[in-house]
Amino acid sequence: MSILNLQHARALGLEEVFQAEPEPTGELLCTYLDGDDRIEARSDTFTLVLNRNIVQSVEISGIMAVVIAKKFPERRVLLVNTYAGAALMQQTVARGMRSAGLPLHSRLKPYFPADWKVEFDDTATAPFLTNFRLLDCPTSTLTALRLEQEMHNFACDLVILNSFEFSALSLWDRQQFAQGLVALREKQPLTMVIFSHEQRMDVLSLTPARGALGLIGAYSSRVWRIMTPFERTRFEQRYRRRSIHETPMQEREISTPIEEKETEEKVL
Repeated sequence: MSILNLQHARALGLEEVFQAEPEPTGELLCTYLDGDDRIEARSDTFTLVLNRNIVQSVEISGIMAVVIAKKFPERRVLLVNTYAGAALMQQTVARGMRSAGLPLHSRLKPYFPADWKVEFDDTATAPFLTNFRLLDCPTSTLTALRLEQEMHNFACDLVILNSFEFSALSLWDRQQFAQGLVALREKQPLTMVIFSHEQRMDVLSLTPARGALGLIGAYSSRVWRIMTPFERTRFEQRYRRRSIHETPMQEREISTPIEEKETEEKVL
């Protein structure tokens, strides 16, 4: 795969400038809400989620994948796992089935805490989604070419990656992977939700920053942050000190209001 195989630069006359098609805003696929934490996943773009709690990222990404697959049966959803073991992934997918309202067989009972009110139905037939697929990649084995091959085999354009850092451990490999994703996005339609366990202030939507994650942020229409209360307070204090140097677009990205307060996490 060629690196950064982007569209060629072109010169436009004044009339041609106004004939250009506006960039699509993307369809809202799902919304994750949990207290002050919020994620919106939209189609036809990169969505970047920053969260230091990698286990939580695995859980959110898995639930989102199942919920989107249930909500859009005409679309195929590829969940890429680079971190979780079998037990954690099975638990995550089972809880995603519960969030999506799918019937649950009693054999899934071990994946839920005893105090959860979960109903099981052993008479339900075909409870599994055929438009959901898991690509399980041991740490540091995922490449953009391997992802492209799986997308072709599964005929999908919607990908959720539960750990960007564990896809490639070395800085050079991670940079190559990020560049490969950008190249893949230019070659074919691609909707991608990428979870990272970094919490960097300089990573903003549509804004170049250093390193592989900064490159992904430059091509992401939204950058969401999952934070502890301490992290959120520290982040807001640091951002206020820097706000005089930020553009209005970046300011809106960081200060997106929380429209709802939830006591329990939800994926809609």
